[in-house]
Amino acid sequence: MIRRSPRRRRQHGQALIETAVVITVLLTLLTGVYAVSQYASDQNTAGTATRAGARLAAELGNGGFQSGASANGCQLVANGGTGSSTDPCAVDFQIVQVVCQIAASMPFVTSVDEIDVYRPLTTNGQDGSIGDLYDKYTSCAPNRHADVPGPAYRLDQRLQVHPNESYVGVSLRYHYKSPTPFVSLTAMPTVYTVLQESPHFT
Repeated sequence: MIRRSPRRRRQHGQALIETAVVITVLLTLLTGVYAVSQYASDQNTAGTATRAGARLAAELGNGGFQSGASANGCQLVANGGTGSSTDPCAVDFQIVQVVCQIAASMPFVTSVDEIDVYRPLTTNGQDGSIGDLYDKYTSCAPNRHADVPGPAYRLDQRLQVHPNESYVGVSLRYHYKSPTPFVSLTAMPTVYTVLQESPHFT
């Protein structure tokens, strides 16, 4: 009969503990890397969404606004608008839907919390809420009007006459939650893009 010494049993137990610790650390590192990589991937997708929205906003500009024109379509109070021909609802609806369509492809985003179409005070961006005129949308539902207090960046402020074209920004704020069990990463980042309106030469 072979007897194992207490020392060998202690060494064997210590090896099992060390192996368990190493495996736990490795799993934590791997899941952490995965969580951060998915977050970065969603950030890139969000950037694509705001760039697409800003390009469309720059192209649509003021939607062919004519001073003195009557309100129509979604601008009418009966349809949820402000009753003014300067209401940007028809233009903003298209911008918001483009952003939402791309944002929908982010697999670990639990909610799209806010989309702003705004006039930046400076061309380095900001996020559409610090001193800027902005239209705030908190839903991707089609044809939803801007949230209270309503649209502030009106069509008559979206100038497209060269060389004084306005700038337009689109920002996206969303809620990210990692799918990993060991590393719980949650964040509410804001991504934005600023472009200049497409010029109309006169």
